[in-house]
Amino acid sequence: MIKSFMIKAVKIFPVLLFLVYSMDVQGQKNVSDKIEEHLIAGDQLFADFSYTESIESYKKVLALDNSYDLAKVKIAEAYLKLHNNHEAQTWYKDGLKSAHHNKMIPFYHQFNYAEVLEANGHHEEALRWYALYRKNVPADTRVDRKIEGIHNKPVFYEDSASYAIQLLDVNSKYSDFAPTFYQDGLVFVSAREEVA
Repeated sequence: MIKSFMIKAVKIFPVLLFLVYSMDVQGQKNVSDKIEEHLIAGDQLFADFSYTESIESYKKVLALDNSYDLAKVKIAEAYLKLHNNHEAQTWYKDGLKSAHHNKMIPFYHQFNYAEVLEANGHHEEALRWYALYRKNVPADTRVDRKIEGIHNKPVFYEDSASYAIQLLDVNSKYSDFAPTFYQDGLVFVSAREEVA
C-alpha cells in the first residue's frame, strides 16, 4: 500500500511542480506587464506636463518592484519640474546610487542631480556628480562652466559688502522693474495704475 502511494506520489510530483512553476512564471509576467503599463502611463502623463500624476504612476511601479531605479529617477525628474528640489534630491539620491550599474538610466540625470545638489547648497557633492557626468558625456561643455562657477563662488560674493541697497521714494508695492537713466532722471516700467 505504501509502495503504491509512493508510485502515485512520484508520478504526481512532477505535475504539481510544473503547475507551481507555471503559476510563478505567470505571476512574474503579470508583474512585469503591470510595471510596463505604469511606466508608459507615467511617461505619457509626464509628456502632458501632469507631473504630479506621473509621480503617482511611477510610485505604482515601485509598489511592484522597489528596486526599479528608473522609476525613482523619473519621480525625481518630475519633482524637479515641479520646482521641489528637496524631493528631487531625495529621489535622485536613491535612484542613482547604483546608476553606474544601470544602463537604463540616461546620463542627463547625473547632470540634473548635480543641479539639484547645487541649488540645495551641497556644492561639494554637486562637483562629484558634475565630474561623473563630464566623464560620461565629455562633449557637453556646460559642465565645465558649472564646475568653474562652484570653484569661483567666493569671488562672486567678494565685493558684495562694498555696496548698499536701499529703497527709493519711487518704490511701491507693485511690480517695478527695468530702471534706465533718462536725461537727468530715472525711468522704469511699473504695474501701478497712477503715474509717479
